[in-house]
Amino acid sequence: MTGPAPDAAARAPDAAVRAALEDVRARLGMVPDAWRPPVQGAVGHLTGLAAPDGSRWVLKVFPAPAASRALVEDAALRLAAGLPGVPVPAVAARGTAPAGPGGPAGAYLVIGRLPGERWSDVRPRCTVAETAGILRAAAGVLRALHRRTGARFGPVVPDDDAGDAAADGPGPDAVERVHRRWVALEPEFRSSGGPPELADGVGRLLRTRRDALAGCRRPVLCHHDVNGGNLLLAPDRAPSGLVDWEKAGWDDPLADLALTAVHVEHHEPALVPELVRAYGVTAGPELQRFDVHRALLLAAERCWITHDRPAGADASMRGLDRRLRDLLVQAGLLRAGVAGRHGDADR
Repeated sequence: MTGPAPDAAARAPDAAVRAALEDVRARLGMVPDAWRPPVQGAVGHLTGLAAPDGSRWVLKVFPAPAASRALVEDAALRLAAGLPGVPVPAVAARGTAPAGPGGPAGAYLVIGRLPGERWSDVRPRCTVAETAGILRAAAGVLRALHRRTGARFGPVVPDDDAGDAAADGPGPDAVERVHRRWVALEPEFRSSGGPPELADGVGRLLRTRRDALAGCRRPVLCHHDVNGGNLLLAPDRAPSGLVDWEKAGWDDPLADLALTAVHVEHHEPALVPELVRAYGVTAGPELQRFDVHRALLLAAERCWITHDRPAGADASMRGLDRRLRDLLVQAGLLRAGVAGRHGDADR
């Protein structure tokens, strides 16, 4: 598991979907077709569309609480368009999707329908060698995406993140951005039962890796969710699409790589080094930066599991604690063999 499952409050109301379909028909002449996604998204509701010229599209409707995500995804897709090696859908339109008279409006995007199967659906049929090849290809997509550089760390849409400075201000640097993330995350990690020695260790990790973090002097366009549900693969296992850009932002490229690595750890932990090497991170300050971002992601995922309590939550939390403890031990910031709150000693 690498993030929240769809939440009832986050799903687009049927009225908003109907309103969006009516608007798209009037604006673009597109009508629903028989296509449906294998799994509905955690944020946007997806419906297949057919255009008058026979081309195939997808309507993505965002509920009112997540309407700003449509702006983020639209901006990110336009920034990524044309980057060699980054297969993204075209954007045909963006609009509003009212859920009822006088109520708050959601938003919608009409985006191109890309071929391929989700990586998560392909995974069970893959050999170890095929999986390693997919990881190398995923690393290539990330490297290609990260050629798009930005002026400041933060959201791709100004004022989307209230924690950052105003759009015309200098904004945080790489060190400050990571510090803010931990300041926001640490209280939740501790209050949700995260072992205090791990929280202390993450704080030490950030303090001792400041120079390494400062090595990221300019942000790049990051997808922030390259996982099995968002990477599409062609029959030859080559990437055919990267979708669901509503979390995109300007960030350290190794934060993007770390998220994919944490996802891979759940399924093919022995192959994580293949992904990291293929991206080009092997040793030194870059590996230290990668470890900081990975530590924050492990801590954040533990908080999400504590809050949402998915099936197998206790085992998942023990596994996350073990992985975070191993990272801190390897960094020389925690003594091996120290038992956590769940009594799960390092092995």
